[in-house]
Amino acid sequence: MPAGQHSHGLAKLAVAEAVRGSFDDAHAAITARCGKVIGKRQIEDLVVAVATDIDNLYAARTPEPRTAEELLVISTDGKGIVMRPEALRPATRRAAARRRGLFRTRLASGEKLYRERIATLGVVHDVVPALRRPHDVISPTTRGGQRPVRAGPPPPANGSIGSVIDLAQQVISTAFDQAQTRDAAYARTWVVLVDGDLHQIHLLKAEAARRKVTIHIGCDLIHVLEYC
Repeated sequence: MPAGQHSHGLAKLAVAEAVRGSFDDAHAAITARCGKVIGKRQIEDLVVAVATDIDNLYAARTPEPRTAEELLVISTDGKGIVMRPEALRPATRRAAARRRGLFRTRLASGEKLYRERIATLGVVHDVVPALRRPHDVISPTTRGGQRPVRAGPPPPANGSIGSVIDLAQQVISTAFDQAQTRDAAYARTWVVLVDGDLHQIHLLKAEAARRKVTIHIGCDLIHVLEYC
């Protein structure tokens, strides 16, 4: 039996609808499908309750043995989330207090400077190296005809990490912890995929140096161009 008054099926539906958009949209979709069975605040509570087990889920997973030829891949990224002033990190909150916005009670369109807290995300997985050609990744638009595309292998057994509370170096350290459980002897090739954020790259290099493991960093070219 569920711990609260709502069924597991309704909790699953609440999560499925909430990830599509806003909680208001989720409430409208559930009401249209099931009637007035739950309020918006209860939907929020259900989603939070479901998310509390994510860290334990990945921590309890035991990675399957892999061969030395398989790559061990770590990928990290950051996402800015607009926060209430009291939820900002101390330095950002002080900077926001010194900055005067266009409106007293709300942000102007596109006004996010000193209003965001960065959530750091990470994923760890194993993958078999796959030979790719340029047209496997970017289809030429100036040439006629279609060339067959070599599909890359799907990455199995992903381990995901993410936090808007912990600092970036803490999330990166956790990602390395997960990677180390998959290759404690450092016998495999470690590849790190990033979007070109220099701060993250410095943190990744520092963590690799601390653990004395060699990493090969690959940057997303499109994101790198945005930083230029």
